[in-house]
This record gives sequence, structure tokens and C-alpha cells, in this order.
Amino acid sequence: MMTADERVGNIYEIEAFIKKGVQSQIYKAIGIQGKQIAIKLFNADVPRQRIVEEKENAGRVRRPSIVEVDGYNQSQDGRFFIAFGWVSSRSLRHDIDDGKRTGFCSVQAYRFAVD
Repeated sequence: MMTADERVGNIYEIEAFIKKGVQSQIYKAIGIQGKQIAIKLFNADVPRQRIVEEKENAGRVRRPSIVEVDGYNQSQDGRFFIAFGWVSSRSLRHDIDDGKRTGFCSVQAYRFAVD
């Protein structure tokens, strides 16, 4: 686990740990010019091709409701990461329930991404 004030890729400064998944950990970080960023730091055993595909697929989609890829690189300890624009620590479900976002089903998202 990374801690606050550590740097990822010599660009992003970790602010807080957010969540741990099976293949990665999510951190809130600060990027260039103070931009808030979400860092997805992959475990060392995750194949690089899988990470590259995720970065490329996420980078293809341009919608206001989908976060943008800010960067992709290798950390000092050899693990790869993807930096995304920071949205919120709230879930999409909470925002939809509170009326802050409208629903967007996964079938619509898939069709949009492949068109």
C-alpha cells in the first residue's frame, strides 16, 4: 500500500487510499497544477497487455459522464498504473439516487463504446 505524500511515476502525489480490488488499488492523488486524479495501481502479476487494453478502451470514450484517462506509466516499484480524472468518492448509484446523474445502462455504454 502506498501512503500519503508518496509519488507515483514521479508525477502524481498520493493523497489517500480509496479502495482495493483483486487486481489493483485506487488512490486519490494530485497531478500537475493541482489537478485531482484517481490512480489505478495494478498488482505486479497483472499482465501488461491487460492494462494497455484497459487504458486504450477507456481513452476511446469521450462523454461527460465517463472519466478521461490522464496518463499511463510505470511506477518506481515496477507496477503499472493508469491515471484518471477524479470524479467523486461517491458511487454512481448514490449520485443517480440523489438525482445528480441520470442512469446510463451498460448496454447503452457498450453500444456507444463500440460505435
